[in-house]
Amino acid sequence: TNADRFWLTSIDGSLDQQGNSCTGNALVDGRLRAPFAAVALPLPWSKYTDADSFQPLALDVYHRATLIDQWPEVFPPDDSGSDSFSTMTVAVGLGYYKAFSELTELSAIQTALLSGPCVFDSDWTDEMFEVERCGQIHVKGVPSGGHAWGLVGNDVKKKLFWGWTSWRGFALFVGKASGYFSISYGDAAKLLLDGGRVYCPR
Repeated sequence: TNADRFWLTSIDGSLDQQGNSCTGNALVDGRLRAPFAAVALPLPWSKYTDADSFQPLALDVYHRATLIDQWPEVFPPDDSGSDSFSTMTVAVGLGYYKAFSELTELSAIQTALLSGPCVFDSDWTDEMFEVERCGQIHVKGVPSGGHAWGLVGNDVKKKLFWGWTSWRGFALFVGKASGYFSISYGDAAKLLLDGGRVYCPR
């Protein structure tokens, strides 16, 4: 049975995307949220408690992903982005997660969010940068490019997912962390139909 969930981060502050490292940031942010925890990571990461300390880990995961993804460019020096299938593969190889699954149905995503956060690779349209006062964004306008962002919550009654993005200062704050927004089930389904991919780790 689906139920409301909101997975909080275990560190102070928010990761802040550098260049096109959104896939690395979304992966690491999800790994730092309950039911996962920083203390279960290997040293030196297990001793860190603030977002800035984890930015090198996000860039390392991003780098490793560019070595195995479908594109020839490698970061560094190239900074052309990657995909979350590759970052998830890297994370499993490093032991940060046990496994992950790609989900294509909203009902399966809702069920997965009962157990922990997920990552969404999707188009990001120009009007998705416009955030309502309540934090909701809408999939309108033309694509500005691809983006990896976290699925960190589910509001069943309002038919909304809660998302998080690694643009520090974007949208809503929850505690000391920024980057939170909501998106309707309908808009999430639209992103999936337009080629979006959702990956849920365990």
